[in-house]
Amino acid sequence: MAADARLRLREALETMKRDGLTPVLIQDEAQALTGATLEELRMLTSFDMDARPVFAMVLCGQPELNGILANRSQEALAQRITVRYHLVGMEREETRAYVEHHLKLAGVDRLIFDDTALQHLFEFTHGLPRLVNRYALQALELAWRQGLERVDLKTMEMVTAF
Repeated sequence: MAADARLRLREALETMKRDGLTPVLIQDEAQALTGATLEELRMLTSFDMDARPVFAMVLCGQPELNGILANRSQEALAQRITVRYHLVGMEREETRAYVEHHLKLAGVDRLIFDDTALQHLFEFTHGLPRLVNRYALQALELAWRQGLERVDLKTMEMVTAF
């Protein structure tokens, strides 16, 4: 970031702080950021005035982000991170409720996945929402293509076999 752009940003942040606002910078897929971009983020965090940050920053990413932040070259940025959270998978019953809730949102009012299919889905995905979504949708599509009314274990095994 050029020095003049950094100065304009600092002035904007100072104005927002005076107005009682706290801007939030949210960066998704942060594990894909370059070292130079991470350094710019670190520089932005040095805009602290009166020992209080002028903005909040949320870095979201895949587990690789932890490794990147553990790298010695990112130590200064990592030290500025005050809260860390790692999303863990849902439990078996949470996974079942999650799938049923999404089906209900889609207007489905009957059981579409049998117990063995849901058990396999949970075991295969470890309850991670993104994976649950992917494989449940693939199983629904496969069942539809095969003319099935329910997703059974065989169908679920077929979509998780790849």
